Amino acid sequence: MTYLFIRQQARYLSQFFHYRGNTDEFFKRRTRFLNVLDQGQQLFYTFIKYLYFILPLIILCNIAYGVAVYGVDTLLPLSKVVATVYLADIVFIVVVLG
Repeated sequence: MTYLFIRQQARYLSQFFHYRGNTDEFFKRRTRFLNVLDQGQQLFYTFIKYLYFILPLIILCNIAYGVAVYGVDTLLPLSKVVATVYLADIVFIVVVLG
């Protein structure tokens, strides 16, 4: 956003909410608040990015634990679930998306 657009929005909001103070003060507080929101958004997306990097390892460890505790026979139901999901994806792509 450009500086003028944000300043116009601050003036509009100050008139809309009958803000009795200085519009420059309102603009500064609004800018600080938006900066905090932007920093929080960047932190959240960084967390999600790193989480996506480690999720496959976590899933692999969970599968290995299940096989170690319950034996290799537990892989058959898991493979059926994975095959069902892939089949549903293929049907959705072919039938719905065309």
